[in-house]
Amino acid sequence: MSVFLLFQELPAIFAGLAAATAFAAAPLFRTRHGILLAQLVAGVCFAVHFWFLGMLDAVALIALGVAQTSAALLAIRRAALTWTGYVLATPVMLAILMAWDGPHSILGLAGTGLLVLSRMQAGVAGMRLVLLLGSFCAAAHAYLSEDWFALAASSGAVLSATAVFVVVAVAAVTSRLHNSKMARCGQSDRYRDHSRASARGSFTYRERAGNRPTGIASGVVCCGNTATLLGD
Repeated sequence: MSVFLLFQELPAIFAGLAAATAFAAAPLFRTRHGILLAQLVAGVCFAVHFWFLGMLDAVALIALGVAQTSAALLAIRRAALTWTGYVLATPVMLAILMAWDGPHSILGLAGTGLLVLSRMQAGVAGMRLVLLLGSFCAAAHAYLSEDWFALAASSGAVLSATAVFVVVAVAAVTSRLHNSKMARCGQSDRYRDHSRASARGSFTYRERAGNRPTGIASGVVCCGNTATLLGD
């Protein structure tokens, strides 16, 4: 009997795993379009997951989230559709408020609101930051709800977004140190070239000065030149 029930739940399990993987990987994409596509796939898989579990109210709320993500994708090319994303997110917020349950609902409302806001961000960095905050709240909400697939998805997104920010920060610091080192090397090279040029100039001056007759030799040369002119 347990094997039969497990076989019945396999579609829900696979859909939940696919949803968690897609949502956790979303922050790793380099473009806003890629992040939204990953979230769209995650939303569809979560809807399928709850459909097989018979939780139709969750399917309806996730369907609104999928529509909101689709509107955010369309808003990339049509800025006028930006407001559509907020309109589609309103029923989700109202549903959470209607099922108010103290801190549990606060986390759900904060997570949903931040995730909605993250999808409407124009910049990738801002999108990841808001997504990180929203995923953190969603992970806490999933833990209290004992929704382990949602917890895996949200926790994975937190780790992915954090890893991206760490990599970007390390790359920025490394680049700045490299540029500073190159600048110091450039100044050192210019100083060395200037010193060499000064040394060559001093040597040329001494060489020219050494070829000139000085003192008594100069007087003799001058007298000889004068005698030659008078003789001519």
